[in-house]
Amino acid sequence: MNSADLHPARIPGYDGGPLTHQVGLLDEPLFWLGHLYSCVQSEEVEELLFGADYDAAGDFQRRLWERAEWPTFTVPLADDHRVHIVYRTFADDTGIDYLLYHPDWDQAELLAQDDGHFMGPGLSWPELVPHQATFALSTTARRRRSSAWRFRQMM
Repeated sequence: MNSADLHPARIPGYDGGPLTHQVGLLDEPLFWLGHLYSCVQSEEVEELLFGADYDAAGDFQRRLWERAEWPTFTVPLADDHRVHIVYRTFADDTGIDYLLYHPDWDQAELLAQDDGHFMGPGLSWPELVPHQATFALSTTARRRRSSAWRFRQMM
């Protein structure tokens, strides 16, 4: 799988866009606070998740949803499968689409949508866990490179 496969300008069978690969957002802690927010079911969990960063996370998420482009991330899976995660930034229809795709398929399959009312089926843990090591290794390597770059900039 080459890097162009992981940064598609278009996802077969998906009509949204413009898609833009925004992997830098994944290193932003405020991004993750907003991404996980739809899982929050109580004020206690909300306080634990956001803590003192509540206002900063809210500002960050507002700017994310006001973009003209649609931030997109791709998670490589086994056997050349991949999950595309698309942040739909329509003014009145924001949400996150999760699409499963393989290059031999005519189009991607919608796994889930998170846009005020979750729509599944999604992936079960047994389906996802075998691929976790691959994703964790690539994320760890990217973070190490990013940390090394920041350290060199400080010197």
